[in-house]
Amino acid sequence: MLRCSNVCARSTLATRLTGNGVSVLFSRLPRGLPAKHIALNRSEYRSISTSGFDRPSPRGAERAPRSRSDFPRRAPSWKKTGYKKPGVEDEEGVIPSPRGAERAPRSRSDFPRRAPSWKKTGYMKSDVKDEEGVAEDLAEDSKGGADGKLEPGEKRIWRPTVSKKAIDIELEWARDRVALSNRVKQILKKGDLEKAVTLVQTAQTRGYDCMVGWNELFDHELKNNNALSAFKLYNDMKKRARKPNTYTYTIMFRGLAHSTSNKAVQMARSIYKSLCSPNSGVKPTILHANAVLGVCSRHGDMDALWEVAGSLPERGEGAPDSRTFTIILNGIQARTANELKALNPRSQADGIGEKRAAAVRDGKKIWADVVRRWKMGEFVVDQPLVSAMGRLLLSGLRRRDCLDVFALLHQTMEVPLLEDVDAQLEAVRSWEQKKHTEQDIPKPAEGQQEASSESSPEPEKVSMDSDETNPVQNEESKQLSEEPEPLPEEPELASEESGLPGDEAEKLNEKPEPLSEAEEFKGLFNPVDLAEIRKTSQANKNARRPKIIRPIPTNDELSLVLAASRTIPNGIAIGRAYWDYFTSGPAKPTIKPDTHSFHEYLRLLRVARSSAETLRIINAMAPRAGMVERKTFVIAISCCSRDRKNPHVLETAARLVGIMDTALLQPEPEILSKYLELVRYGISEASVDESTPVLSRVSDTQTTEQLFKKRILDAIAALRPHVDKLISLLAYSTLSKHGKDVDDEGARIKAASERVAEGSWPFSRHYLPSFEESVYILRQAKQLHDLALKEKTLSAEERTVLTTENQHLKDILSPKH
Repeated sequence: MLRCSNVCARSTLATRLTGNGVSVLFSRLPRGLPAKHIALNRSEYRSISTSGFDRPSPRGAERAPRSRSDFPRRAPSWKKTGYKKPGVEDEEGVIPSPRGAERAPRSRSDFPRRAPSWKKTGYMKSDVKDEEGVAEDLAEDSKGGADGKLEPGEKRIWRPTVSKKAIDIELEWARDRVALSNRVKQILKKGDLEKAVTLVQTAQTRGYDCMVGWNELFDHELKNNNALSAFKLYNDMKKRARKPNTYTYTIMFRGLAHSTSNKAVQMARSIYKSLCSPNSGVKPTILHANAVLGVCSRHGDMDALWEVAGSLPERGEGAPDSRTFTIILNGIQARTANELKALNPRSQADGIGEKRAAAVRDGKKIWADVVRRWKMGEFVVDQPLVSAMGRLLLSGLRRRDCLDVFALLHQTMEVPLLEDVDAQLEAVRSWEQKKHTEQDIPKPAEGQQEASSESSPEPEKVSMDSDETNPVQNEESKQLSEEPEPLPEEPELASEESGLPGDEAEKLNEKPEPLSEAEEFKGLFNPVDLAEIRKTSQANKNARRPKIIRPIPTNDELSLVLAASRTIPNGIAIGRAYWDYFTSGPAKPTIKPDTHSFHEYLRLLRVARSSAETLRIINAMAPRAGMVERKTFVIAISCCSRDRKNPHVLETAARLVGIMDTALLQPEPEILSKYLELVRYGISEASVDESTPVLSRVSDTQTTEQLFKKRILDAIAALRPHVDKLISLLAYSTLSKHGKDVDDEGARIKAASERVAEGSWPFSRHYLPSFEESVYILRQAKQLHDLALKEKTLSAEERTVLTTENQHLKDILSPKH
């Protein structure tokens, strides 16, 4: 039996005939050298001839290019080698052909010429031109080395090595699209991406309905942050004549938005361009545009975002909706936040203020377009859009921007202006108008200018504490709260028809100066009448008619007003009024505060130094699962530290530390350290002398010695459960054995002592606190025990307990070697 195979590798053409123990190999090597390799019965014969193929040309003459037809037609290989064709007589007889039949030699022309795959499928190559161009640009991200080997972690998904028989068996049981997609899910769950890709590609070749399978592949790769692999699969699917459906685009855009690839925006724009092409099988909608805008917004590419947003129609089908503007506003805020990370708040405060003001100005321009569309009756303002605009205003940190938050909620949700918010807004508007009017009046004399400056109202400067403890941010907030001076208004220009002189006519061609922010956005947040909007919507017969309703306030809006209250005058009273209005007042429906809203209210109480109200709020939070967390007690203890002049603050702080023991599983040495600072101040002589007269009126504490003793014993009692947890952590590096009779107390103290002697944890775990802070808390607790044992009025029971605990702490902190 003879088999013939042709192999082309670089410039070598090889033909190999094998059969019945005989192997004949003919090849044309580089430089035209024909080589013959015959193997018969394990004996090898080689010969190389150069006759007629590489004859040197005459000296000085160039060799003329020769075409393939210039070469003489070669005889079949079996004639040249003397190896007889099946069925031809030889000296030893006739070599029978397989199964008694003669097989005539077939030339290459006998095989039909295969058409390119894109012609057979009818799918035009122009449909994938853009994707191929992007794929070439992205090729460097996954290009193999010079030897053709793959980079570490790269998978060659387009050259499967999975057994064809295995795929055939799989497809016998997965002919239905549901069964196929389920099988693809199972294979991907096992981590065999190559088999899943081969299965879907083979199903596509056989004409199965495998669109769901393709989508499963895209979704799997994007969830695993393999955006480039998903994009290559997407191009491979299109080349196989499978057009994407609407779910494909949704999966791709959603995955690219959460991808960390720096080419995500480029890939998303390429896919969106293909979607908008005339021969696309899916009609593009505003949902697809919003998905692309989300990719641009998350990756901070504002140029691409404005390009996509600018391509949307002004009205009708495909026009921007509330989600579109929400994404744009969030993108502006995210871009500004990223730019501010590179600036130093201390040395570049002016630059930070300018960037914040520019972001707010851009947001107001967007909101002006929102209000215009809303009044036309073709647009619905929803809660996420209001929240996005409010957060952008709040990021400006100026007094006017924070007051605009209240005006925004009053405009869109009819939230009333409580306390003196309305008066403050009117005062700011009057001040801005007066400053703007003064810019148009010629500059008065020096005396008049001084008098006018004394009588002009200025916004009140309020020193408020920011959320963080960094004094640099406090300084930044104080600087940015001042209002910038508005720019002068451009005077009205006369028309050319009025017969102006040549110099004045030239001034008309000059670009007008930009309006001040106060003039440009005057009345931007004025109330909107829904009745007028409904009439306008009914008049537009050919326009869309959405249901005209107002959005309902949520926890986002409650957090906004509480955060804005911290930066305006009388903000404490205003914030409390809005808290009562939303949580238990006339607001319908009332809002059930979440963790973020509670934390914003606790920050407001911290500014007010209201430690007692803080304790009441945390007591209300504690019964609800998942509401109390570490941040809750950080804010609460910080509030107590600000309220340290209060004679009752140590009792409040002790209760908070007790709630922390039951609410948090792990001890928090950093928070306990802040509590100990408060205790040291509370037991100081000045604090005891100031608090004794006040406390003597409401309690039995009559002398300073009694108050000193009481505060020390209360602090030791509050710290006792936390100290016990820290000892267990030092002994076992875990709290799994805490409170269990798995070992005696002596062994636990000895293990903790050995750990302190070593000076570090045996391993690094996220739940383990700082080792140095943990040891510091134990040292501070021992000092409190030493002070308490010096008191002569201790009872015998109290002295026994304190002595035992003090000895344990001494053994742990002073290990014996």
